Amino acid sequence: MLYGDDDTLFFMHGVRQLLSKFDHRVPLALTDNIWHADGHPHLSALRCLPCGYNDSSLPTAQTSQPYTPRPACPHCTPHHACPPALTSPQSGSQPECTFSGLGAHGGAGIIFSSALLDQLTANGRVFDCLKRVKGCSGGDCLVSACLWEAGLWYTDPGHSLGHQHPLRHVLFDNAERRKLVKAPMDALVKGTCDDECKDLVRHAVSYHVRASSYSSHAKAVGFMHTLVESHAAGVGFLNLLEDNASTGEAGGAGLAAGREL
Repeated sequence: MLYGDDDTLFFMHGVRQLLSKFDHRVPLALTDNIWHADGHPHLSALRCLPCGYNDSSLPTAQTSQPYTPRPACPHCTPHHACPPALTSPQSGSQPECTFSGLGAHGGAGIIFSSALLDQLTANGRVFDCLKRVKGCSGGDCLVSACLWEAGLWYTDPGHSLGHQHPLRHVLFDNAERRKLVKAPMDALVKGTCDDECKDLVRHAVSYHVRASSYSSHAKAVGFMHTLVESHAAGVGFLNLLEDNASTGEAGGAGLAAGREL
């Protein structure tokens, strides 16, 4: 289930690529855009890494963060997401291990596995929770509160943490590189799209349009349609370059294709 705001756009290429790594029979709520303190996405937000994730390979820069998520097996729970007890002087910087009214960012989107939906609705308790919880600022907070109460929590796919600059590689609504996600062809055709850029074009899962900034519903919808086509063209262009490179024709053919596009 793809969950988001009415102006959340999912890139199906990235969605399918991401989901190919997970089992729908495991109760999972996937996102790497989670609130902490007053911001999102935040590297100190409570979350888990996927079961089997090799966290020993995380870049050195990650070890300096006040909180690094841990792999959770078979799936993420509040217990797994909470940091282990620490005795170091820095322990005071660890996130508080309770639900604080924050959770995933609905505009960035969340992906729920069928097993998670089955588990939530099996006894009807989640519906009681949705009716009972008060004071949330939006549906994303409400869903997060009921996930926490049900003993479930968010799994970060871990893609961004595998890089020295993780915020540049967030899959769910990348705030650091919004312009690139919005118009990837500009950088690709000009040849200014580096490896970080190509990684994001290939793996981006969602984009929060923030439709309230548009003067009309029609203009917001028009932009969303254009964004879908632009992103698809970017992925296609990367595929073309790789195909040409594999046959030794990357130089002239790739540039000619870029000019034609």
